[in-house]
Amino acid sequence: MLRSAWICIIPLALQTLIVRYGKIENSLIFNGTYILASIFLVCWEFLYARDWKKAGILAGTSAGVFGLTVLAYYLFKIPATGPARPFLAIHIFTLINFLITFCMRCYLAGNRRFIVTGVIVALIKHYGLSGALFGLLASNQAFVNFIFGIEHAVAAYGLVFYVVYPFAYYMALYLAENYFNLEGFVPVFHSKMQVTGGREYAMLNIVLMTLIVNCATNAPRCLRLIRDYFSSLPETTYYPPLGSSVLFPNIMEIAVQILLILICGYFLRNVIVARMTTTGSRNGILYLLHYVPLLNIIPLVVYSSRKEEHSSAADNALYYTLRGASRLRTWIVLAGVLAAMYSASMTFAQLSNSKGTGTNAGELVMVLIILAGLARIVAYLLMFNYRKAVFAIVFFNFFFILFSFSKGFELTGLELALTYLSMYFLLEIFHPALSPSDAEAMDQGFSADTEAP
Repeated sequence: MLRSAWICIIPLALQTLIVRYGKIENSLIFNGTYILASIFLVCWEFLYARDWKKAGILAGTSAGVFGLTVLAYYLFKIPATGPARPFLAIHIFTLINFLITFCMRCYLAGNRRFIVTGVIVALIKHYGLSGALFGLLASNQAFVNFIFGIEHAVAAYGLVFYVVYPFAYYMALYLAENYFNLEGFVPVFHSKMQVTGGREYAMLNIVLMTLIVNCATNAPRCLRLIRDYFSSLPETTYYPPLGSSVLFPNIMEIAVQILLILICGYFLRNVIVARMTTTGSRNGILYLLHYVPLLNIIPLVVYSSRKEEHSSAADNALYYTLRGASRLRTWIVLAGVLAAMYSASMTFAQLSNSKGTGTNAGELVMVLIILAGLARIVAYLLMFNYRKAVFAIVFFNFFFILFSFSKGFELTGLELALTYLSMYFLLEIFHPALSPSDAEAMDQGFSADTEAP
């Protein structure tokens, strides 16, 4: 079914083009096109299986809830056009539609915990998959305006995102459905030793990295909108003038997308390590490039086409434990220490030049930065023997990124997300460890080999 998921791109792309170039100002029509494209996406698994009854029930449920939305607008005389149209109202109605639709979908699919699964998938669909790379667009808006024009750029970014969108949705659905309903799936989710094929690895890699980039740039964009509300700055979005109604949707979007970054980063590490061990690779450079946007195309091409060398999770686990320490460790520590020394020395020079001319608070902040830089040097040196040193380095990197907030909300968010991903890189290089389920699988495989005649 996943191979045919690309068909769902068609209604999503049409909805993007209609909304962007149709100049739709009526919130009900705008929402209707969005619901229609979503109905096709949600119903596709039943249409593919030729289960017309379940597809009809699901589509009828979503359409019925939207009909009630239209009726509520008519009965309560809620304006659907003009500056007075309530953005929060249509947002809440859409959220209710998705909650009911996805709970119904999970019930029809026979999920034991269909309410929990449906609510989680609905929140991911409505908030986690929102943004359509607009945060990335906002981070280089001047260049995009010069090359494409803002209207064409918004449509182009949306179309690019919707190429990945169906696969991201079905991945979230698969993980949530199995995590909460299938016994024995939780260890598989946490495993880094699953035998992973080239196509599976490539799809998961692209989807997860796209979601991380989208959430890392879109969540700060929502934070900027909240700041604009409190500081009464001019309108910066295509929604009606900012009011208190913008707070709830954007706060929810920020919360869900931050959680999605955390989960996707963790799962991406598992997928990458699983594919590398399946192919018998321990190339630290290629592992590093997985976490570098654009350059991650190189390991993607390499590992998606490489043949598998191991055929079981036990084989992967045994290879993982016997592969030895990475030769990158010394170079990483050396580069980290030099970078930390340079940063601390530059701050110290700035403090010396401005001493006596600035405020005491400013000088105190500079002293704290120097001390944090020295602590980061110590953490790099301790990273060989102490796992907690990795978390200390990530913490200090977060501190320096937030303190030097000069690149705007979106790029700062992307830097923070990449710093979070660097934690998994450093852990695998300096302190690789099997999950309990992987260790158990290796022990069982070793016992089976020793008992064989």
